[in-house]
Amino acid sequence: GENIFINDDVNFGLALNLGSGLKIGVIKESNGLSLNEIESKAIYLIDKYIDDKLQKEDIEDFSIVLTDLTEKEIDNFTPLITSSNAIMIGLCGIKGSIQRLIVAFDHRVTDGLEVSSFINDILNNLEEIYKI
Repeated sequence: GENIFINDDVNFGLALNLGSGLKIGVIKESNGLSLNEIESKAIYLIDKYIDDKLQKEDIEDFSIVLTDLTEKEIDNFTPLITSSNAIMIGLCGIKGSIQRLIVAFDHRVTDGLEVSSFINDILNNLEEIYKI
């Protein structure tokens, strides 16, 4: 609509489609969590999805969403933002080879310069973690 909501926390959404339809599992307040905590919460959401036990609070209030199409070896796509999120991150390509990081964002919320800094932060963190 016409409103923009500013959140104090990042509620990270993870697009899940493991046979029971697309659902966005949400890791609440992810900006205050370590990488290990985020991984644990992601595994927990995946297990709940597989067991068909996701609750409303598990799938609501996401602010950023990640969708990963590398399993299907999709070379390129355009992630779509929705009215409830400002940024959508897409991964595509072939695992173990060149992969793309694609970011779609709401221009009412931010601009390309800010998103470029965000992408560079992600890449720098990955380089540090994996010593690329």
